[in-house]
Amino acid sequence: MNFAILRLLAVAAVAAATAWGWQANRYDKTIAQIQRNHAIERQAAVDTVVTALQAAIDKHRQLTDQLDALDRTHFSEMQRATAENTRLQRALAAGDVRMSVRARCQPDASAGTGEDQPSAGLGDGAAGRCELSGADAADLVDLFAGAERDARKLRYLQARERALEASGASSMQLFIRNPDNAHNK
Repeated sequence: MNFAILRLLAVAAVAAATAWGWQANRYDKTIAQIQRNHAIERQAAVDTVVTALQAAIDKHRQLTDQLDALDRTHFSEMQRATAENTRLQRALAAGDVRMSVRARCQPDASAGTGEDQPSAGLGDGAAGRCELSGADAADLVDLFAGAERDARKLRYLQARERALEASGASSMQLFIRNPDNAHNK
């Protein structure tokens, strides 16, 4: 009887080992399949993030190129305008060019009618043209140049803001994100 029990125990041990091996093999296959699925999902997530980052980089590059083009255009326009205004100021100061303005002069109420005062002229409300001295004309050109410069800056900043708004960003958002890159132009 001992021999029969030993045989039964041996068969049970072999069956248990076989079942254990079969179960381990099935678990290994399941684990391998889970690892493959996880790797595929992880790669898909990485591909999605890379695609989104590439799109953001391309959008940033386009915006940067557009803003750089605006900067170059603005800078060259400002240089041309400054050079032209400087040339005009020098020509006015040298007397090569003259500037006149339309004027209407009212009589001076405190001045009496005397021998040295003509009876008719610009002082009686008549309209005419007055030629400015070179220095006064240059000052006027400088005043107009400042106004023109400010108007160009305003147009430049408006175009820049429109470009930023079209891209979905605003200059305030860019300033808040990175104040070191804020342009002070």
